[in-house]
Amino acid sequence: GAAGTIELELDAQRVFGVGDHPTTRLALDALATLVRPGMRVLDVGTGSGVLAVAALRFGAASVVATDVDPLAVATAQRNGARTGVGDRLEVIESSDVPVGRGPFDVVVANISAATITAMASELDAAPPPGGLVLTGVLDRQASTVTEAFGRPLVVTASRDGWSLLQG
Repeated sequence: GAAGTIELELDAQRVFGVGDHPTTRLALDALATLVRPGMRVLDVGTGSGVLAVAALRFGAASVVATDVDPLAVATAQRNGARTGVGDRLEVIESSDVPVGRGPFDVVVANISAATITAMASELDAAPPPGGLVLTGVLDRQASTVTEAFGRPLVVTASRDGWSLLQG
């Protein structure tokens, strides 16, 4: 790959996240900027584990990843193992934000705007200011999502009609 990039070869099975969707690209770009060596990261709605694996490859000390889909959990675990970061990746089947497993320096969620809004108070409590990365949100949904949070969120990027919110 190009300088400053990492290459990931993942098996997505039938779950979301091979790295080519605009929301995945937005989240990867944000993680590349935010994640520093030693950080703890939470990936809510991990799908294939692409963002969790990338965070570890960017230098995170550990990642907790969640998904409601057992197939996604198994796929993310397999992708962690096959990319050599499985020992620093904990994947759990859950519909909750595991705040008790924190603290987390960065929390990323590439899930639907409706799910993000429903989980707003939990997501708000998880990372420090500046550590929240949200996508899966259409540009026209960004203001609704922003209003659900107690912290200021800013649309920092947009791609093909999808927004990246950070705060």
